Amino acid sequence: MKLGIFSKVYLEYEMEIALHKIKAHGMSAVQFNFANVGLASLPIEISQNIIDQIKDATINSGVNIAVISGTFNTLELNEKKIVEN
Repeated sequence: MKLGIFSKVYLEYEMEIALHKIKAHGMSAVQFNFANVGLASLPIEISQNIIDQIKDATINSGVNIAVISGTFNTLELNEKKIVEN
């Protein structure tokens, strides 16, 4: 088992800096939230540039993404409201 943390705890830092701080605190895994790269937690689209940025940051920091945060209200029937969050 690896010790990890929610990436969103380090939201005030750029993605790669956040991962290096996480590593420096003795953790090697995160539950990744797309808010760390300026997107909604559940984005409709993710550009290849953002995917490459995330990949490079994980490789350079040595921190693995164990899971992607995907919190949403499964009872919300208004799709517009879901997209805005």
